[in-house]
Amino acid sequence: MDIVLNFVYVAILLAVVVRVSLAARNKKQQDFGSLLLSICATLAAAVFALVSLAANSALVQSSSSFTRGLLLGFLGILAILVRLSWISNAAG
Repeated sequence: MDIVLNFVYVAILLAVVVRVSLAARNKKQQDFGSLLLSICATLAAAVFALVSLAANSALVQSSSSFTRGLLLGFLGILAILVRLSWISNAAG
């Protein structure tokens, strides 16, 4: 169960980092400032993902089955929200 939760979490965090990167890159103007902002946003999302992954891994290893179930539910909600943001970006 620990490996499955960590794998799902990594997949969702990768989707979040890619989504943030694409959202920052798809600005209308493509000058140096927007490129720098895009790079900073992507790096911030990547750092958030690494720190979040470390915290998730420690939480999963030291928690009960009930807490793991709650974490899995949270990951499901997060995956749905990331997917909805992809859909809204494609439609708009």
